[in-house]
Amino acid sequence: MKILSIFIWSTAILSISSYAAPLDDLSAAEKELTTIFVKEAGGTITTEQGQKKEWRYPYFVGNTASRLTRFNTWLRETSIRELFPEDDALAEKALKSKDRQVIAMLKTDKAAQDASAEAATIDSGKRFGTLFFLTTQNVYHGARYYINVDSAIYDYVAGKEIDIASLFVAGAEQELTGLLKQAIRKSLEKASRESSACLRKNKKNPGYNCPESNINIQQCIDSALFRWSWVNIKDSRHLRYDVPYMPDITAECGYEDGFEIHGDSVERLFLEPARFKNPVSLKIPPTIESPAKR
Repeated sequence: MKILSIFIWSTAILSISSYAAPLDDLSAAEKELTTIFVKEAGGTITTEQGQKKEWRYPYFVGNTASRLTRFNTWLRETSIRELFPEDDALAEKALKSKDRQVIAMLKTDKAAQDASAEAATIDSGKRFGTLFFLTTQNVYHGARYYINVDSAIYDYVAGKEIDIASLFVAGAEQELTGLLKQAIRKSLEKASRESSACLRKNKKNPGYNCPESNINIQQCIDSALFRWSWVNIKDSRHLRYDVPYMPDITAECGYEDGFEIHGDSVERLFLEPARFKNPVSLKIPPTIESPAKR
């Protein structure tokens, strides 16, 4: 009986310890984050041919925790992958180089110039607890002109990027698609009313430059795409769906650059809505460290 009691007691202690460890880890991580602040690396580069390139990413200072080092490494790697999205060899070379060497490549190396985006940036955004919410953007000009904007979430405790869909209940994608289409309909119907009002005003007082009013609203709604990477969490009751610039769709539908979705219908889709009540803004101060120092 005594041996059995010892076994039960030991098992209970082990169970409590295994449960407490993540809580202790979370507490330690939250404590680390109280001392950090954000800076920015990279910069705007002018090539030898006079072309402008922009490469910027945030990094955090304030403690020497291994978690923060891992986060900064991830930020830099992500920014370089955005800078060279279609050339793994150049991306690997840049990852092994100092920032000033990457900037020198963009200034003088024709292959690097041709393979790189016109702009590749990461916005430091905000955090909810130990989850960092960032926005990546890259821009291509010329024949394949486009602007691509994606949301990214980094779990500071786990030390890795996580899928935004994992923060929502099962079936949330279908519900959010419906809410997005409602938001698009409202936006396009409003634009149509404004265009009609403008045309009426133009008849009385010629000279107004009126927007197009011949948009096929239902066709635009039906063709709308839902992508998790375009969802930006404002708080537990407010999402913004950021739409990258796509010339064909913009011409046909007159899309805005984003749509707002908010209310109870949003809050009930979160697995843990209380976790997203109070965002902490991560603003980069005006004084930016020279990229040559990194």
